[in-house]
Amino acid sequence: MLRKVAKSPAQIYPKAFQESPTRLQVEVTTRCNMNCSMCVKYAPESDIAETDLSLEDFKKLGPALEHCEKLVLNGIGEPLLHPDLAAMASFACERDQDLQNYFDFVWTPGRSMKREKLFDLIREMRADAEAQDIWINLRNLAEWGQRIQTKEYKQLEEVYARSKALAVELGVELRLPPLMAENELRCSFVEEGTAFITSKGEVSPCQFLWHSCTCYLDGSEKLLRQKQFGNIASGEISEIWKGSEFAGFRSEVLEYEYPYCANCSMGPCDDITGRSNEFEYDCLGGGVPCGHCPWAMGGPQCLM
Repeated sequence: MLRKVAKSPAQIYPKAFQESPTRLQVEVTTRCNMNCSMCVKYAPESDIAETDLSLEDFKKLGPALEHCEKLVLNGIGEPLLHPDLAAMASFACERDQDLQNYFDFVWTPGRSMKREKLFDLIREMRADAEAQDIWINLRNLAEWGQRIQTKEYKQLEEVYARSKALAVELGVELRLPPLMAENELRCSFVEEGTAFITSKGEVSPCQFLWHSCTCYLDGSEKLLRQKQFGNIASGEISEIWKGSEFAGFRSEVLEYEYPYCANCSMGPCDDITGRSNEFEYDCLGGGVPCGHCPWAMGGPQCLM
């Protein structure tokens, strides 16, 4: 389903067209103390080398941090492995960035009773899914419109309700994916004026186009190719952000005139899988590779 807008994207989504990004998601390192098999870092054709963003380059974000509403110091790697993480956090806090939630909850060593309670709930959710033979993937989500009144669906609604209640009790901001794919594509990353910075300093528009690697969507292999518009090592983030290429990309994304590829009986096509050639245009002539993005369909909630 396409969503036609009457006003310009800049009028509807002003945060996407400010003088600098409203949100910054900075990957301080791609190094990690784990080797998770599902991580895109170890996917075939991944280009994610083990690197640290230098403190010098991080400080180049200073002017943008003064106008930034939210800063996320996370990416593919484990932030705590960066030797200058404390200095980065201090630099950001001096520019009114609140990182308290990270250090109080996400990065607190050890496990409290409340944390154990949360982990127990996650284990229970996983066990419930396995017991009901439920697999969260886009192919099955397309059939869920017929399952709303089923026992399994109601059980998941109960799990969601308990999760939300526990999150309120623990003071945790909880984002849960919808139980069915959204009817309309929506890019929260671009709408909210987000810029993604890799550990190499590269500037990308979203999580989906942050790194090059392979993945599987709708049961088919997809080759993701990174989309970048500059590097903070050699250019000001505000100039990269306001540049015609990046601003034009955001404007086209927010027109929402690209196809909903998961609903297409002919898909996934070569334009979407990316194996035969690099993406240029989709079947409707759009120049942004967003029609097959799982974040736009409401699936993954990573780094939202």
